[in-house]
Amino acid sequence: MTSDAAGLLPNMDLSTEQRAVIQQEEDQLLINGSAGSGKSVTLIYKLLKVMERERKRCRILYVTFNQTFLDDTCKRMGESDKFLELKEHHDLHLYPFHQTAVALLKEMGLRGIRPFHMSLQAIQRHQDKIKSRIRVVWEEFVASETYRRLPENEKLYKTHTIAFLYDEFMWIKANGYGEREWYLEVERTGRSQTPRLTKAQRKTVFTLFERYSEMMQSRYQQDGYDMEDYAPPLLLGYMDQIPDSLCYDYVFVDEAQDLQPMQIAVLARLRKKSIVLTGDPKQRIYRSTPHSYTSLGLNVQGRRNRTLRRNYRSTKQIMALANAIQFDDTENDREDNQHYINEGPKPEIRYFPKGKALVTWLVGEIQRIHREDPNSTVAVPCPSNIRSSATFHWRLPVNTIKSLIILSLASPSSLPTVASIKGLEFDYD
Repeated sequence: MTSDAAGLLPNMDLSTEQRAVIQQEEDQLLINGSAGSGKSVTLIYKLLKVMERERKRCRILYVTFNQTFLDDTCKRMGESDKFLELKEHHDLHLYPFHQTAVALLKEMGLRGIRPFHMSLQAIQRHQDKIKSRIRVVWEEFVASETYRRLPENEKLYKTHTIAFLYDEFMWIKANGYGEREWYLEVERTGRSQTPRLTKAQRKTVFTLFERYSEMMQSRYQQDGYDMEDYAPPLLLGYMDQIPDSLCYDYVFVDEAQDLQPMQIAVLARLRKKSIVLTGDPKQRIYRSTPHSYTSLGLNVQGRRNRTLRRNYRSTKQIMALANAIQFDDTENDREDNQHYINEGPKPEIRYFPKGKALVTWLVGEIQRIHREDPNSTVAVPCPSNIRSSATFHWRLPVNTIKSLIILSLASPSSLPTVASIKGLEFDYD
C-alpha cells in the first residue's frame, strides 16, 4: 500500500486529513465526522492498511448496526482488487453487531438463541410485536389487585403510553440497568422529560419491566431475544470465558453512535490489538446514555479522537439553505467549521396543498430524471410515520420503481424512511 493509500477504491480521492488519519497508528481511535465527511471510506482504508501490513493471518471484525449499510460497504470494498487479494490472507468477518453476538454466544454453548436479521422491515415488525406484548402486560397489571393497592404517587399517568414503556424498557436493556436498584438510582440521560416520570413512578415502570421479562421467558421463548438482549449475556455471563481464539486482533466499527452502549462495551473487550470507531459528533453517545466511551472500556481522548471537517456529500448551496434556517441551538452543535467541497444547483422548497398534486409532480420528476440519466439512483425518503405509498408507486413503471435503488430497504409498497438511507449516497433525492 502506498503511503497515501491512493487508488485503492475506484473513483475515490482522499483528502489530506483523511490520509493523516489513515496513517495514524493507535490501539484505540475514534474518527468523528458529519454525514458525507468520508468517515466510512477512511475506515475502509484503515482496514486495508492493516490487512496489507500484517504478514501473519489475523482475525478481523468489521461491524455496523444496519445490514443494508453493511451491504453497501461490502459492495464498495468488492470493487477494490487490492481488497479481494488481501481478504484471502485473513479471517475477515463483516457483520452487523447481532450476527457477531449470536456467533459468540453459540460458540460459548448458549442454546436456543436465534439470529436477528437487521433489515428495516424486520426491525419494524419486531418493535410492533414487542409493543403489543407490553400492552398485554400493562392491561393485566392495571386490572390486578397489586396495582389498585399502589400508592397514588406510584401510579402512572395517561401520558405514560405503550410507546413510552417500550422506549423505557429498551433503554433499560441497552444501558445494562436490568437490576432494580440500578434503574431507580441512575440519571435517565438521553430520556426525554416529556412525559414526566417521578422516582416513585420508576418503581412501577420497573415492576412492569420485570413482568414483561418474565412473560418473554415463559410465553415467547421460541421467539428468541429482543434486539437489546444480545449484548448483556456476553457481558454478564460469558465475556471472561471467551477464549483468545474467538477474540479479534482488530475491530473496526462504523457509525458507532447507532450501536447501544452495551454493544460498544462488548466490542471494546473483544479486540486484542486495536479498535477503530467512526461516529457522528451530532449524535454523541453521551447524549443518549449515562455511559461515556471511557466507562465502556475505551480511551479515545486527545490524539485518539480525530475529526474530518471536509464534506463531500452536501453541496455548498444545500448547506447555505440549511444554515439560513433560524432555530435555537440549545446544544451548540451547529457545525460552522465544515468545509463543503461540492457545488450544485440552488435547492428548491415546494409546497403542495394536496397530496395528489405532490405525487403528480414527483412522478413526473422521476420519469424525467430516468429519461435523461437512465442509470441514476434516486431516493425518495419520507417521514417514518408515512409507511404506505401505493398511490405513488402505481403511477410509475415497474422498471422505474426498481431503479429507485433503495438497496432492499423498501418493499414495492413502501418508501424508505430518512433513517433507512442514512449513510447511503444517491444521485438524486
